[in-house]
Amino acid sequence: MGRQNAWPWVFSSKAATIYVVRTGKGARGHQVPEDILGPDFDGYLVVSGLKSYDVLEVAKDRCNGHLLRRCKELHDTVTTQE
Repeated sequence: MGRQNAWPWVFSSKAATIYVVRTGKGARGHQVPEDILGPDFDGYLVVSGLKSYDVLEVAKDRCNGHLLRRCKELHDTVTTQE
């Protein structure tokens, strides 16, 4: 956002999509999803792998796109023996 560092978040379900942009300290922290989802959230999160999600005590799974990208990165860095 201009010259200010910012972090975009997207929360989506069948019924709604919420876009949030946070700046400053904690912009990538677990407090953001906690604030948006609230203490009574009983849904399922599909997450990117960002460590901020690890501390959330909700059901989680990994995004296939992020998993595939990580697999490709690992594959490309492994040397093969001939």
